[in-house]
Amino acid sequence: MLDGIAVIDVYSVFKAKAKEKGGDLCARGVMNKNPLPLVPAAIRCDVHPSETGARLMAQAVMGSLVKGATSP
Repeated sequence: MLDGIAVIDVYSVFKAKAKEKGGDLCARGVMNKNPLPLVPAAIRCDVHPSETGARLMAQAVMGSLVKGATSP
């Protein structure tokens, strides 16, 4: 909690999931692939989460809400 506001670390959730594919968020399917043709490998991923990434974010939020409901 930061001044009464829950802060959810989605980066760590994505990073842990990407570890299954050598740390590659695109290969793991958590981020959308860049739609532009012939982009360098460094920008293969778009900045937006994929459907899988959005689900991971939702699970992180719901997990935080459940923890918050059970904390004193």
